[in-house]
Amino acid sequence: FLSPSVTLLAEYTVAHRLLLRPSATVTYSAGWYDDYHESDTTRSNVNVDSRTIQTLNPQLQLAAVYQITEWCEFELSAGGNARYMDDGTFSGNLGGSDFRGAATGDDNVYAAQVGAYLGADITEQLELYVNAQFTDATGGETQDYFMAGLQFSF
Repeated sequence: FLSPSVTLLAEYTVAHRLLLRPSATVTYSAGWYDDYHESDTTRSNVNVDSRTIQTLNPQLQLAAVYQITEWCEFELSAGGNARYMDDGTFSGNLGGSDFRGAATGDDNVYAAQVGAYLGADITEQLELYVNAQFTDATGGETQDYFMAGLQFSF
């Protein structure tokens, strides 16, 4: 599995303690899966050939940041992203008969997202944070997540 990404991020001061942070990210992901064999007592022996899956994910985001104090900030963000996938086909052999199939779902998905983030520096290297993001995409996909934690920077 390989997934490199590139992010461009800028920060603009709009007013005292108010910042705008536009960003753009592009991520490429590739997964290589070896062939494998499954067998059981019902004689449904299956051989699945190796395959490669590739995805390209561009993302744009604009965040408005309010610096509550020197060590604490609150952020609201909105953006959009896309997921472009290859055909994702696979082939194999079941009981001596070859078969071929395609992955289900949308090959290309477009999404809008909004989020909120609150971070507070405990020390110069340790941050306490709470993060929430809501995403609605084509094809009926949704993603809602909430995360809280401590982040340590080297």
